[in-house]
This record gives sequence, structure tokens and C-alpha cells, in this order.
Amino acid sequence: MNRFLTTDKICIFFVFIISFVIRIPFLFFSNSHPDIFTFSEWSLSLIRHKWSDFYDIENSDYLPGYLYALWFVGKLYYFINAKLFYIDLEFVYKLPSFFTDIANSVLIYLISSRLVDRAKAFIVSAFYAAYPGFLMNSVIWGQVDSVVAFFLISAIYLFLCKKYLLSGIFLGLGQSIKPVIILILPFVAYYLLRRYGFNKVFVFLLTFALMFLLTFVPFAKGDFIDFVIERNLYTANFWQYTTLNMFNFWLVITNVFHGGFNYVSDKEQIWGMTYHNIGLLLFIFVYSFVFIRYIFLFKNNIGIFDAHKMLIFYGSMIFLALPMFMTRMHERHPYYGFVLLLLATPFIKGLERFSVYILFLIYFVNLIYSYKFASYANNSWVNMMVFALSILNIINYFLVFKFLIRFNK
Repeated sequence: MNRFLTTDKICIFFVFIISFVIRIPFLFFSNSHPDIFTFSEWSLSLIRHKWSDFYDIENSDYLPGYLYALWFVGKLYYFINAKLFYIDLEFVYKLPSFFTDIANSVLIYLISSRLVDRAKAFIVSAFYAAYPGFLMNSVIWGQVDSVVAFFLISAIYLFLCKKYLLSGIFLGLGQSIKPVIILILPFVAYYLLRRYGFNKVFVFLLTFALMFLLTFVPFAKGDFIDFVIERNLYTANFWQYTTLNMFNFWLVITNVFHGGFNYVSDKEQIWGMTYHNIGLLLFIFVYSFVFIRYIFLFKNNIGIFDAHKMLIFYGSMIFLALPMFMTRMHERHPYYGFVLLLLATPFIKGLERFSVYILFLIYFVNLIYSYKFASYANNSWVNMMVFALSILNIINYFLVFKFLIRFNK
């Protein structure tokens, strides 16, 4: 393979072509779920009304970040249909995911090429471009997770390039779409603290916060800070169930104690604690363990190259732990963790490499199940299958977790 992949430009060109060509047919794939039509309704409201009235008109659980994209896509859709020719609604509203998917393929190559040789970096990026799970999520389903992933991995790439202010801007924009990007922030901040001191950390965090808050300004009403807090709380509390088809810890628990997993409230209690609080404690435990491990690595004078690797390794475990142990998680939420895990995969050997493949396979099955077969959840055979896959998912997560958390080469 090295004979053909002679330069980074050639690799990027082929990655771009692979990602582009694979996705074209799926832009025309008919989406049977209402999400695309919800996006079109929101974009129409953004076009017709003042943005400060949007949250009064629409029952939206989205933060403002993606609403800017919906406004632009809506403008594009209505302009083409009114001035040029008929174009299918689904085609246009999948375009943000389509383009960020292609950009992500290139970004993954650029990051990987800093960690491994050119051939391995090409394989990793080509896997992203062709992996059915990512295709299913973005250009088939039309979800926004690839857009959030774009800001996350753009920020990581800029961070590796020592462009810290730009990295903070991209993290702030990603956080304004889905409030999960902040999970990587303490790791980045601690790295900057150890390498450059407090001033660099302060400027980085200020940049992140200002970029995040600025996205709320056109939509705000009343007290600005109250508005920002209210929108974030509304997003966090929109769904109050243990799991929404995610093959995770809570699907196992609710099957054992409730005989099923459809719309089990996370306000239910066990041992005097709500499911929601138990899930939060489990995640905090995993997060704290990983972050403390990261701190100890620096105490052992870890080099810059290894620090960058560990940021990606530990980031993948954190972003996968969130949907694995927290309540209110959708089947799509592991997306960000899998993007980072893909970057870590070339370093994973033996049984754990097989566990990585199992995790990717289960994620794809989980998406198919939720997209097509969730209505059959009361079927005993299907129920048994998703229960078994959830247990397998947890086991393989911990096998990969054990490898990455102890990685020292």
C-alpha cells in the first residue's frame, strides 16, 4: 500500500473520493423517521419568525448551535424550489451531515498521520468513510452527530497543531450543538496547565465560554444567563427514561427489574436512589478514574506525543462511558466515542482489538434495531437478543477500557 500512498495529499485525495462516492446514493435514501421533517419545520420557523421567538413557537430540545445550520439549509431549500427546480426535502436536510462526514474522514487522516504511519492513517480514515454505522447515523438517518463530531475532532486536530484559541472556538461551537463536548475540556485544560501555565488555560477556557455563549445571543429573551441555563436544563431533562433503545447498562437493569426497557422512568428507585442518580454516579466514577490516571501520567513526565495519544485514548473511553452508564441515552450517542476509539485502534492489540470490532458491530446493530425494529421490542426473541447484546457491549467496553487505561508503550 505504501507504494501508492506516497504523499499525504494523495492519501487525503483518495479518502475524500471514497467518502464522497459512498455517501452520494444515501442522500437519496428515503427516511422513514420524522426527524428530517422536524428539522424542516424548525428551519421554516427560523425563516418566518424572529429567532428570539423560536423557543416559544417550537418545542425544541436543541441548543442554538445547529439552528444556524437549519436556517441556512431552509433558505437553500426554499430558494432552489422557488427559483430553480424541485429538490427533495430530505436531500437538502441531509447535506450538513453529508459534508461534515467527508470533512471528518479527512480530519481523521490528518490526526492519525501524526500518531501512526501514512498507510495506517489511510486505513483508519477509510474505515470512517465506509463504516456502515456512521453512514447509518448521518446520511441515511440524517442525524447531527457527525456535525458535532466535526467540531470535536477539528478542535483536537487544532490542539495537536498548537492552535489553542481556534481549538477553543471549535469546542465552544460543538458544545452549542450538543452539550457533551465539555467532557474533553478538563483534559485539554490540564494539558495546557502543565505545559504552559495558568494564563494559557484561562485564555483557552474564556475563548470556549465566549464562543458557546455567543451562539445563544440571537435567541435570548429576558435575563441572558437565565436563558442559557434554562435551555441547557431543558435539553438535559427532555427525555427522562432509563434508555431510548441504547444497548447499555440500563437496558440490562430494566429488563431484570421491569421485564422490559420501553419508557421506564429514570425516577424509579432502587436501594433508595433514583436510576438517574445511580447512572450519574457510575459515570462520575469512571470519569474521575480516567482523569486521575491522566494526571498521574503527567507526574511521570509523559512526553508530548504520548500526552496527545492519551488525550484521544481517554477521550474515547469517556465519550463511550456516557451512553453506557448514564440514563436518558439514545442509541446514537456513542458516535463521538467511536470516532475517538477509531483513532486509538491502531495501538490496540490482541483480544482487545477483537473487542473493538465487536463494539463497532454492536453499535451498527443497535442503530438498525432502533431505526427499523424498535417497534418489535415486545417480541420475546428480540428482547432476549438486545438484552444479550447489551451485556456483550458492556463486557467489551471494559476490555478495551482496561487496555487503553494501562497503555504505556
